[in-house]
Amino acid sequence: MADDHAKAEHFEFIKAPDFKNVYSNHAVFSTGPWDFSFICGEIIEVDKVKQIAKVEQRVRVAMPPLQAKIFVMALNQQLKAYEDAYGKIVIPPGMLVETGKPPQQEAPKQSPEGPEK
Repeated sequence: MADDHAKAEHFEFIKAPDFKNVYSNHAVFSTGPWDFSFICGEIIEVDKVKQIAKVEQRVRVAMPPLQAKIFVMALNQQLKAYEDAYGKIVIPPGMLVETGKPPQQEAPKQSPEGPEK
C-alpha cells in the first residue's frame, strides 16, 4: 500500500516569499464543479447573549477534487496517529453544522415512450 502514495522524498519543498503560517479554529467549506475550498479563520470573540461568534477569516484554500480526496486521506491518517498516541478526540454536541450535500446533476429526462432517437 505504501507504493500507492507519493513519498516526501520525491518532492523538494521551497517556501514561497509570501508563505504564511495560519492558526485556525474555524473553517467554512464550499464545493463547486471544479474544486473544493475552505476558508480558515479564528474565533476572536463570542457574544454569549446572542450566541454568535465573530470569526476573523484568514485564508482560503482551493484544490481540485483529486487533491481534496488525497488531502482527506492524509488528514485521516494523521488524525488516527494522533488518537493512537493521545486518545480519542471527542466532538462536543453542536459543533458540527449540517451543510447538506453538493448539488447532483439531474438525469436526462425521458418521454414515456422511452429515450429519444
